[in-house]
Amino acid sequence: MLTEEVLNASLPTGAKDYLGAPPYALEPLQENAACLRSATRRLFLKQIPPEDALGENELRINQALQGTACFPAPRLLFTAAGAQGTLAGWEWAPGSDLRERQAGALPRAFAELGRFHAVHRIAKPVCSPTTREPYPSVPSMLRAELALLTSGLEPAVIAGCAAAFRRLEAGYVTCIHGDFHPGNIRLTPAGPQFVDWGYATTSLNLFDLSYVQCFVNRESDAAEWWQITPRESPAVLEAYFATCGMGDLEWQPLQWAVEVWTALYGYHNARLREDAAGSADSLGALAGLLENSRELALGAI
Repeated sequence: MLTEEVLNASLPTGAKDYLGAPPYALEPLQENAACLRSATRRLFLKQIPPEDALGENELRINQALQGTACFPAPRLLFTAAGAQGTLAGWEWAPGSDLRERQAGALPRAFAELGRFHAVHRIAKPVCSPTTREPYPSVPSMLRAELALLTSGLEPAVIAGCAAAFRRLEAGYVTCIHGDFHPGNIRLTPAGPQFVDWGYATTSLNLFDLSYVQCFVNRESDAAEWWQITPRESPAVLEAYFATCGMGDLEWQPLQWAVEVWTALYGYHNARLREDAAGSADSLGALAGLLENSRELALGAI
């Protein structure tokens, strides 16, 4: 828990210089996160326990990328080690996240994501977003991913998934955010900024489209706040592919393949949690996607 006692013991001088003269007001946001406010400025604070691998990864990504040409994220100002872990402070990103589907903001955010991916494109290695294991090439990573995520499924289903994964080979290796849903996108006066980089890794750019739903069959257009619906997705995907360096390719087959991977990833995680309902939902989505594959190959989608 981030408390005033913890803060007083670990807040570095540089943070106080940034905020200006006290008094400061601590406004809890989540269990380990808060806003620290002075009369003129705000900081986003996060207490990262020693066992928090995602939090440590977020710090590593911020430290590595914030000095580069394109890193659409609040600036990490300081880290301070203490008995309860690392206290980290970021510049406050004014504005709000996109849970409420702000008109026109999602395509802007995905265009920015495409630019970020293109700037940080590399050759190798490429990591599995499921296991974090590195591989020497995109095909080798996808083969391992396919074997893991389809374990126990029928041969015909595995064959359909393999066809989808071959389409994913059109993507490239870059730094992916890894959890790119509307709640992690903030619309600021300076443009879209992305937060919560704990799942970021060097992997296939297309995996950052996993919250976009274009081909998953739904009974209604209702969705959870982290999903980007079939109604919203065409504008989002057109914006992304226009800036990511893959504008010469048709995005429809690629996004269909992403959604096959996403359904398998959901099935894998549900099995690990022994979540029977989640497994059934993911398999249902996968079945619908594979049924669409023939229409996709004929160009009807």
